[in-house]
Amino acid sequence: MSEETLDKICDSEEKTEATIGEEPVVETKKRHTLAIIIPAALVLIVIIGFVVVQLLQYTGVINPYEKDYIDITGRTAADIAKSKNYKYEKFLKEYGLPEDMPKSTSERAVYYNIPVKKYVEKTPGIESFEQLKTEMDWDDTITEDMTMGDALDKTKLSYYVGEEQLERFKALYGLDETVTGDTLYGEVRNIVDAKEKEFRYTIYKNTPSPVPTEDVEHIAGE
Repeated sequence: MSEETLDKICDSEEKTEATIGEEPVVETKKRHTLAIIIPAALVLIVIIGFVVVQLLQYTGVINPYEKDYIDITGRTAADIAKSKNYKYEKFLKEYGLPEDMPKSTSERAVYYNIPVKKYVEKTPGIESFEQLKTEMDWDDTITEDMTMGDALDKTKLSYYVGEEQLERFKALYGLDETVTGDTLYGEVRNIVDAKEKEFRYTIYKNTPSPVPTEDVEHIAGE
């Protein structure tokens, strides 16, 4: 083998070793690049998701204030505000409702989202939170900053409808014998509201003009 041929072989081996030695460096760079791109992409997805949720809430497609509440009257928060000649923002402030509550929120959901202290302020015959707390037999877990929906859900039927009216209440709303005075209103709320909706539909169907049953206006004593 000539010296020239040997030199070429050696040069080839050196290049191969150099190339092999460089490959991990390239792979490391790729790993670093991926490590940067993937978290950035996840952050972008989270931001987009947040924006979409906010948009859906703003347009009323997703309404966190409706919860599992049943729309009884068909009226909306916007309808109530208009009937009271309030600008929508003023209506929300007047009743202590969330600033981001969609205009499409149902009337019953509006009622359930009114803070207890606003209910006390707006309801004739109730002078203080302590008076209402006593009348409803609420313990200290119920505060005046809670919504009426949350507070009523924890109210015993014997105090919500009155012990003497309990059997009549059960018969009217089709509640069985498992329901007692100690049953919490939240356990039967949707049964009651669904029946209320049925009653309204029946009355409306047989009445020439709409039957006004406005929860919020009733609270305000208007």
